[in-house]
Amino acid sequence: MKFTIIIPAFNAEKHLKEAIDSTLKQTHPDFELLLLDDGSSDNTLAIMRDYENRDPRITVLTHQNQGTAPTLNRGLQEAKTEWVVIMHADDIMEPDRIASQIQFIQENPDVKVSSCLAKYISETGAQLGKTSSDLFSREKFQWYVDNQEAIGLLHPGVILHRETALQVGGYRQAFWPAEDIDLWNRIAEAGHLILVQDKLLMNYRIHTGSASTSKFMTARMRYEWGRACMRARRGGKDEPSWDQFERDWNSLPLFLRLNRDRKCHAKALYHAAGHDCLRKNYLNGFSKLGLALLLQPGYVLPRLKSQVIK
Repeated sequence: MKFTIIIPAFNAEKHLKEAIDSTLKQTHPDFELLLLDDGSSDNTLAIMRDYENRDPRITVLTHQNQGTAPTLNRGLQEAKTEWVVIMHADDIMEPDRIASQIQFIQENPDVKVSSCLAKYISETGAQLGKTSSDLFSREKFQWYVDNQEAIGLLHPGVILHRETALQVGGYRQAFWPAEDIDLWNRIAEAGHLILVQDKLLMNYRIHTGSASTSKFMTARMRYEWGRACMRARRGGKDEPSWDQFERDWNSLPLFLRLNRDRKCHAKALYHAAGHDCLRKNYLNGFSKLGLALLLQPGYVLPRLKSQVIK
């Protein structure tokens, strides 16, 4: 089975070589690798060209800076295979990632999008914990659909059916940095199964320059907007614009706003605590973890338990 790996990158010179090397070391070698430069101003494009000259499986595509979603969509459009693997320019694949994911989708032919679990790593590669998910069964997927809950996946661990993603319109930049969650939920609404493979197949880098850290609250708001759009679509209504969503978000009764903000800040503090611990700034990390636990113990305790590597 041949597939396409897509790596979008913007000013990613620091970790790009590690990311590319991890794809070239896959135990399943039959793939094309599309390296997409989103108008970088550092050495990202030069690094890509060097790899392209050394490996015939690699094609470099470059354009002026447009953003993550247009770059990913270009990769989907240019890919020549039925299935596409998403990879980020600062993460690392385990050598058996592709082989394991191919086996998973062959064993589950009704799945159109799948992801995996990952170890969290710091800028230097230090490990601390792992990602978590509960989307391991068809029953759980149906629960998400029936309860109108947004589906989130580890984006750099995704393998997806190319035509399915394009048919629903691909990624939408307006929802960045939660453009992936918006896509998964439109795919689910189209009647396609999404599952997570319960295997650690990625190393997911957390650092100060990553969108997951520096844009956490922005991502959270885009996530909430995406969820509001999802519920509107499923109710037969038009999607609210960003301005309309903000007006609705800020017009809730005071108690509901306070309760919502409590949960959002708990998640942000938990996320920041993990980042501090990766940097060995344990005092700040445990202080933030304590505040997150105080604000939302029902969120923090299960995640702590599920994210420990045994």
